[in-house]
Amino acid sequence: AIIVGILLFVLNVGLPQYQGFSVALGAIGTLGLAMFAGREWVWRVVAAVVIAFAAILFTPMTNTLAETLEVKCSNAGGDAIVVLEGDPGYARIMMGLELFSQGKAPVLVFTGVDGHPEGWRNYDVATLFGVRQDRIIRLHTALGSGTRGEIEALREVQRVEGIRWIVLVTSRIHSLRATLSFEKAGFDVCSVPARDRNALSDL
Repeated sequence: AIIVGILLFVLNVGLPQYQGFSVALGAIGTLGLAMFAGREWVWRVVAAVVIAFAAILFTPMTNTLAETLEVKCSNAGGDAIVVLEGDPGYARIMMGLELFSQGKAPVLVFTGVDGHPEGWRNYDVATLFGVRQDRIIRLHTALGSGTRGEIEALREVQRVEGIRWIVLVTSRIHSLRATLSFEKAGFDVCSVPARDRNALSDL
């Protein structure tokens, strides 16, 4: 159960609707190991979980951990501004629009899972702010494909539009993983994390 939980949550394996079970699977597996090792360990595990939640909720630990995962370049610029989906608010799209208004790239690229409203939402917001439709590219990815699917979709556009240098907009806790993934796929990446309120929900 612990291994499955780690695969679902940390390695982003599986469909998104099942990743929420990762915490429960990890907890069940941990308690199972504790009971196997001895009943007195059950209370120690429960105490450790309570202490961990208290540290996350009531100390700066979350933001401190998030800072270790943040990648940010100082001189943003490229062929396209790529705004990754997965933002429950508007932090990413607003950061993308800010960079576009500063002339950091001539094209805005939005990713969107097929059937998910977020890709259309970002497109609508951009047009409401006056971005011309011919300056917006929407990438369609298969349901649950995640960052890998977004990279494959961008590769298809790359062959047509000649996009190589990208300004990558995502949340700060995802910026390191996303940057490394796009670089491995052959893109030159300038990461500009969105200014989210804090990292608590992401963590």
